[in-house]
Amino acid sequence: MQKLRITNSKGRVLADRADIADTAAKRNTGLLKHLKLDPGEGLLIPTQAVHTFRMKFPIDVAFLSRKGKVL
Repeated sequence: MQKLRITNSKGRVLADRADIADTAAKRNTGLLKHLKLDPGEGLLIPTQAVHTFRMKFPIDVAFLSRKGKVL
């Protein structure tokens, strides 16, 4: 699986080992198989909706425009 380095507009690293949920199966599973995320990990989900039903830990969510800007 490809890993991404994600930074904010000021160059601060938000994740240096982010996965991409680029298939329907990966989007359906999301983070449900994880008990936690280690520092530097994340998941990029190309969708307009995120649910946290059955999540085992709290998450932060940022919605991005098609150009990658935080909405």
